[in-house]
Amino acid sequence: MSIRPASGPAGIPAAIPNTARPWRRPSPPRPVSSTPSGGGDSHAGRHAEDPERFITRVATGEGTAEVGKAYKSSGGKARASKDGDWSESYIINLFDWHLKEQELLPNLTGAAQWIFKDFSTPLRPENPIPRVNQKGLVERDGTPKESYYLFQSYWAEKPMLRIYGHTWPVRWGKPGEEKLVKVFSNCGEVELFVNGASAGVRRRNVADYPAAGLRWLVRFNEGENTLRAQARAGGGLLTDEIRVTYQTAAWGAPARLELKHVAQSHSVATVEVRALDAAGVPCLDAAKEVRFGLTGDGRLLDNLGTVRGSRVVQLANGRAQISAEMTGRKAVLSVAAKGLPTEFLELTPAAGSNPPATKDALPGGPTTGAVPAARLSLDVAALDRDRILSAAKAALALPPITITHFRAKLSEGGPNDFYSNGDYWWPDPSKPDGLPYIQRDGESNPDNFSEHRRCVMQLRDAVAALGAAYRLERDDRYAAKAAELLRVFFLDPATRMNPHLNFAQAIPGRTPGRGIGIIDTLHLIEVPPAITVLAASPAFPAATLHGLKQWFREYTDWMLTSKNGQEEARAKNNHAVAYWLQVAVFASFTGDAACLAECRRQFKEVFLPNQMAPDGSFPLELKRTKPYGYSIFQLDNLATLCQVLSTPQENLWEFSLPDGRSIRRAMQFLHPYLADKSKWPHPPDIQSWEGWPARQPCLLFAGLALGERDYLELWKRLPPDPTDPEIRRNIAITQPLLWVR
Repeated sequence: MSIRPASGPAGIPAAIPNTARPWRRPSPPRPVSSTPSGGGDSHAGRHAEDPERFITRVATGEGTAEVGKAYKSSGGKARASKDGDWSESYIINLFDWHLKEQELLPNLTGAAQWIFKDFSTPLRPENPIPRVNQKGLVERDGTPKESYYLFQSYWAEKPMLRIYGHTWPVRWGKPGEEKLVKVFSNCGEVELFVNGASAGVRRRNVADYPAAGLRWLVRFNEGENTLRAQARAGGGLLTDEIRVTYQTAAWGAPARLELKHVAQSHSVATVEVRALDAAGVPCLDAAKEVRFGLTGDGRLLDNLGTVRGSRVVQLANGRAQISAEMTGRKAVLSVAAKGLPTEFLELTPAAGSNPPATKDALPGGPTTGAVPAARLSLDVAALDRDRILSAAKAALALPPITITHFRAKLSEGGPNDFYSNGDYWWPDPSKPDGLPYIQRDGESNPDNFSEHRRCVMQLRDAVAALGAAYRLERDDRYAAKAAELLRVFFLDPATRMNPHLNFAQAIPGRTPGRGIGIIDTLHLIEVPPAITVLAASPAFPAATLHGLKQWFREYTDWMLTSKNGQEEARAKNNHAVAYWLQVAVFASFTGDAACLAECRRQFKEVFLPNQMAPDGSFPLELKRTKPYGYSIFQLDNLATLCQVLSTPQENLWEFSLPDGRSIRRAMQFLHPYLADKSKWPHPPDIQSWEGWPARQPCLLFAGLALGERDYLELWKRLPPDPTDPEIRRNIAITQPLLWVR
């Protein structure tokens, strides 16, 4: 049950993320005295242009009968349960009306929504998901329905913004017909853009049903359209964006089913069935019950009670999905519906995915395709022993490191606040004071304030070396020294670095700090793995470990909730990857499972689809003035994400989009140019071209995970400790021993 007090935060968790809005960690509900409100069923993913159409069947003056077990009756008066379409559109309108009315009742002390999550019941065998009560705001697995965000717009305190229709990919109607677009938000004003053009600003008015006035009538283009909403809140800008296909072709009765393979994750294939009419036009209102089956080397992931995890399920807008886990080389999936021919689809492991080995798999076979890669090993400890102990010896002699030793004259923060300047910004030679600075892309300004960056890198270098040395020698001297350095840098009030980057990558004369500056703490990702190793020593105080976890927890919270952090999270290029890599490492250190799940989603649903080309390259990085270095930097960070986030149950190394885009594809693209830079087909970098490549982490991690011996041999040949400051700044990992399992 979701409970909402008359004043206070939402009684539902913060929004499940999408790619266009900042993600926030779920918050627990507060129990309060409340008054219950009604509920209604909805089939996740089913939407309607006219959800109240059934009401025209209600006899004038007689109303509807929805009492007792009326939902089981047939004939007689019209009822939503019997004659309605069970769409999310209908239930949202119902909820929206009740929520509006509750807001306008002056004496209402609170409200409760029954029920929060879909649940199983033997009383509903005829439901779209048989034997599942679908009144929830989320599915049985916690996946939010659209009504989840409607409730947020009324009950949440934190600013939120959500265009209705993220799970409604295809809308329909006549050419030029106006269609209703709704936005759920608790912000005062929202502006909607349709295909890049503003459709106007709407002010939120809770008495203005539907959507509290945040609605527009728009004319879609036939085919693909883009909707983007934006609102200002708390000094920041919230945005949300969806793509909608508009179908004007009319359809007849369903005549056949079409099965397609739509996704592949490790050994799990996802398929989608669509209902088509005799002319092949998608039947967007088809609600037939379909039944999936599987024979061969695999099993259906069914009996989950969700729209994507049910062997028997009704179509939602003419489509349904299910996944199957492959256990061998081939399986055949089937889908049947009454009155339609049964369809079959052969499933085989996708290129780049490795199903479990079978007795027929040959050792030493190819490392792509259906044959599993041979698992390789590398004795990193032996290879790096001398350089690790040498670096650790130097670290033992270091004085404490703190950013407070270096005051930044232009910083608007205090002595404990990290400060840096944007790399490619220079004084304007046409201005007496050089202000405001101007940009020269790809050219780092050597006169910028960089002392705090150097402190972060020096602290990282020292702690990583001490951690790696402790793993080798189990010498408590290394742990004691690391604890001292970490305490001074992160914990002591007089010398600590505050857990935020409000003043990073400032541009004199333009801004005191930017979200883009969060990349300056990328080097800190090597600190938590070192702490994890060092904490086994009795010389590493438990209080220090506790304080460090609290620091990284606070810093992660700032990243996820601040204006700068939310901007960086939504970046379209390498900055977003570097951001989520930090979140992943810090969340792993503090045990934040929700953050880790979101990081995996970003990898699968944002980075691979939006930042990688089909050939494995990164188009936005290739457009830069340093395309080689940026491509390496991007691949290193994606490979490190795979190293941090992969589990036996969810192996990102073997995740692939249907078109083959994957970390394997990216490695196949870049590896030849790491091996021989002279073959690079793009312009050389304008700076530090000669310094690349060094001993890149992607070669080690991918070589071990994907069974590619050539990657490991190249990694061993490349220099482990580059001297070019620009190269060092763009390699986050100095002690790979801390990262290999």
